Amino acid sequence: MFHEYKKSLNIFIWILVILVSMFGGVTIVSAESADTSVEIAITKDIYIDQSKSCMSPNGTMACLFFGGGPYKRVIDGVNAASPGDRLNIMPGVYSEQITIDKAIELTAPNGNVTIGQ
Repeated sequence: MFHEYKKSLNIFIWILVILVSMFGGVTIVSAESADTSVEIAITKDIYIDQSKSCMSPNGTMACLFFGGGPYKRVIDGVNAASPGDRLNIMPGVYSEQITIDKAIELTAPNGNVTIGQ
């Protein structure tokens, strides 16, 4: 009976992993069927756009009436990021000095970005 429970749990975990990964932002780091353990690293997309003036930015893509929106400064995105997160920096010159002390990805998906000029 325990074997059937363990098998069902293993199937449930894999279905959960597949469903979560369909919605993006998830990378399967490792999976072991012997002990039904699965490690998942959830990455977060953080947006930086100096041309937007949102009331309470939190790194989301768009300004919304109830809050949220991209950060104006790269350093704010770096401070909000966890290891493995991706900073999507919109085109422009960001005149700031930053130090990055964690493994994050910096991308410029829509054009040229200069930081620290």
